[in-house]
Amino acid sequence: MIASSPYAPRRRSSSSSVGRVQPRRSSSSLIANSSVSIWVFLQFWQRLSADRCAGDNRGVDLRGFLQGVSDTIASNLIAAASVPERSAGDANPRRRRISSILGWIVRILGGESSRVGKVITTIIGFTREVLLRSIGASCVILTGGSTLFGHLTRGDDRDTSQMALGCQLSVDGTSLESESNNLPIDTVLEDRCAIDSIVSYWFRASPDNAQKSLWMIASSSVEQMNRIDSEISDRFRSTILDLACDEAMKCRWTDRVDLYDWRGKIAAIIAFDQMSRHIHRHDKMDGISMNNLPEQRHLDKLAYSIALKLQNVHESEIKSGVIPIPMRIFGIMPLRHASTIYDLERVQLDVESSATLHEEMDRMIRRFRKATNRRMAALQDEARREGKLGTKSNSVMDGKVFDDDQILECYPFEADMTTAYDHPVTKTISRFIRKMDILHTSDARFRSPREVFSSSDIEHEVDSKGVPTAIVSLSGGVDSMVIAAVLAHLRDIEARVRHTSKDEILRIVAIHIDYANRPESGAEAAYVERFSEKLGIQFTLRKIDEITRGVTARDDYERIAREIRFDIYRRTCAEVSSDGTVQRGVGIMLGHHRGDLRENVLSNAHRGCGPLDLSGMTEVSTNDGVVLFRPLLFLEKSFIYDYSHTYGVPYFKDTTPHWSTRGKLRNRLLPLLEEIYGEGSMNNLSTLATESDDARELIGETVVTPFMSQVNKHPMGFTFETAPWKGRSLFFWKFVLRQVLHNSGRGMFSDKSVSSFLERIRVGTIKEGWLQCRKDYAVYLKRSGKVLVFHPDSFPFNKRDAYKVQSAPVEYGIGVKVGPWQIVPEITAACMEDEADALCKSKALSDIDQLMLGDICYFVKAPIPPGHSFPRQLTMMSGFKKRTRPAAWKGLDLRIEQTLPLLGVNHSCDDEVGDVTWALIKVRLSLKGLGD
Repeated sequence: MIASSPYAPRRRSSSSSVGRVQPRRSSSSLIANSSVSIWVFLQFWQRLSADRCAGDNRGVDLRGFLQGVSDTIASNLIAAASVPERSAGDANPRRRRISSILGWIVRILGGESSRVGKVITTIIGFTREVLLRSIGASCVILTGGSTLFGHLTRGDDRDTSQMALGCQLSVDGTSLESESNNLPIDTVLEDRCAIDSIVSYWFRASPDNAQKSLWMIASSSVEQMNRIDSEISDRFRSTILDLACDEAMKCRWTDRVDLYDWRGKIAAIIAFDQMSRHIHRHDKMDGISMNNLPEQRHLDKLAYSIALKLQNVHESEIKSGVIPIPMRIFGIMPLRHASTIYDLERVQLDVESSATLHEEMDRMIRRFRKATNRRMAALQDEARREGKLGTKSNSVMDGKVFDDDQILECYPFEADMTTAYDHPVTKTISRFIRKMDILHTSDARFRSPREVFSSSDIEHEVDSKGVPTAIVSLSGGVDSMVIAAVLAHLRDIEARVRHTSKDEILRIVAIHIDYANRPESGAEAAYVERFSEKLGIQFTLRKIDEITRGVTARDDYERIAREIRFDIYRRTCAEVSSDGTVQRGVGIMLGHHRGDLRENVLSNAHRGCGPLDLSGMTEVSTNDGVVLFRPLLFLEKSFIYDYSHTYGVPYFKDTTPHWSTRGKLRNRLLPLLEEIYGEGSMNNLSTLATESDDARELIGETVVTPFMSQVNKHPMGFTFETAPWKGRSLFFWKFVLRQVLHNSGRGMFSDKSVSSFLERIRVGTIKEGWLQCRKDYAVYLKRSGKVLVFHPDSFPFNKRDAYKVQSAPVEYGIGVKVGPWQIVPEITAACMEDEADALCKSKALSDIDQLMLGDICYFVKAPIPPGHSFPRQLTMMSGFKKRTRPAAWKGLDLRIEQTLPLLGVNHSCDDEVGDVTWALIKVRLSLKGLGD
């Protein structure tokens, strides 16, 4: 039935257009359609003829025939992809022509009664729909009597599916009508094409991009707005007009859930509520007075009714997320446009429901991402265990050679360096090395005079102080690479000013640590070495191959890797200080900048650090006995990038995973905070870090200095008193303990251990004994409140780190070395028996304080076998048994006895009978080279 809306334009009627709107056609589209149809037929017939000839007139080979159909369809899909997009109205004649072609093929091959005719009749429904898909029918409905899918199902299922569709296929393709509701299949396909066209256009981009470019174009973007309005008017005016004027079409889109589901309603809402406004605005801008589109208020009513129907009919799809959230929002937009309290309450409820659903989906994505990352880590760990990842040296990994293009983010180039000193990075580093007394550059050369060096002054400085050294931890990142390049530049300029060799101005040492955890790490190490050689920098490489991430336990890996890193730092600093060069300003330069300071503030705050430890880093600090320099700490990273890009300093690609904690903090959290609180918030974080350091310095001078002055260092560790300060707060103790422990290269106690520590020292009568503060080193509390902290090298408190002692005899006068201990047994001169007994009974340690000195002496009696002049050799032992324990160790702490490498008499060899002659043996354990 034709719509009787007063807005409907006049239409021409014909015998074939009763009951539906005629699609618009163009001569060019008909020509293109005919060409495609003829091409399909010719390709099909050419293959079929070839098969007939190949079959030697014995009929068409069935396999060859099916292959011909398959090749024809595949070729048609490729050809159709190259044809320009056509409107939905052009699809109908193409469908009829394809159906006709298939009918011609059946008749040419001998009719439906022939062998081939029966085969093609069987697959005609499937073939027709595939060809329809190739020319623009995005949603295919398989029809026909006996299809390929029908042969793959049971008879009952096939009959049920045919009855549900209610379709009957005609061989000539001219009559595909629905028996149940008289709905032409071509009409269904036209509707599907129009619905998909609207939905795909409106939701073609991500929400953020579509918001700016389509949905809510800024009023200032007049050109963009006019372009979108014109595009929507040209593409969708006729569809919206048909939908508004043809009641049957509107009912099909919104009521036929079995055909169009919720997409028909979404498309109708978009057409009436959104696209119509673009078309009205376009007509108004162009001054079109005869607008054949209904008024917007009429379209709003249509959109409102469809929106209510969407909410009621598809409630389950909405709540379960089957309907995407952007479509859900536009589906309820007509209710918001209605602007009534009732409607807006419904919108608010839907918005809250959408927000809850979004949170659930976000949690699901995060769980999936976390599981994926864990799986990736497991696969990488497995590859490392099998030696397939991160184990080969140099730049070759699994047969792959990494070149510079694969590891570099920025490439080196020759640049004009005349303006380099005026750059903020150069000035910052120059001021820092002066401040640290590393190198005093000639101020007269740099146009910022404070003092001018004469030639005699320069010679005197070099002769009296030697050549200074700067050590850089060179990872290959932009920060450390720029530091090395700037130091080399300052050194070279100073050498030219002083008319001397650059080696006499400043020695630069670069330390690179290859963790061997990534395939390209070997190539990166090789490149950094070449970079250092080019700049005249001494290069030191430390490859960590004794542990492997994924193979070694995670906690052990992090601990050992850190120990290795700081060990190479300490050894390099020691070499610099002992080779005759100047010892001033010896430390490791790190590339931390102002951005790292901000990240530390957030990380430390969430990890429970106090107000004095928010920054976690200062320009100069000491960690594990290593002095650390951070010359760029108060400089923004943008300046570092600018120096690199201006003066050709190369650096590696950032390999920090976006899913890692650091990646999330840097790429998601900090940008979000800046978006919420403004650009100044980042400076506030940096300022907070600086003020935290200032407060730390103030507290250190007024409170911590008196405490630190009574800390005493010994060869085996250090001691400090607690009695004068035991009433101080938890904050005080956490602060001073961190200072004391870090200055001595020991890790900080946990919060729980600090609380337990305070409970032990605050009681009226202190119980003496070992404290469970750390697993890796020993802590002892005396009754007086004195605390002794032992170095793990000389006193391995953890059984895992215990000395590997072999029960072997030790020669007199020569001794043996175990760890840092030198153990030497000596035969003493003859003395009276009473005197010998007294010496044997004298305690090896008068007090645990004596253990801190690292020098232990005790006496034992060793039997002299009959017929021998020398006593039996003593044996290495890790703890004595009760029966064989020397008198010198009786009554002493068993933990000390079990930890130290001691010598004793092996009584398992006591097979002598009668009187036994004994010799007095002096055993000395001495510790050398530990504790400063």
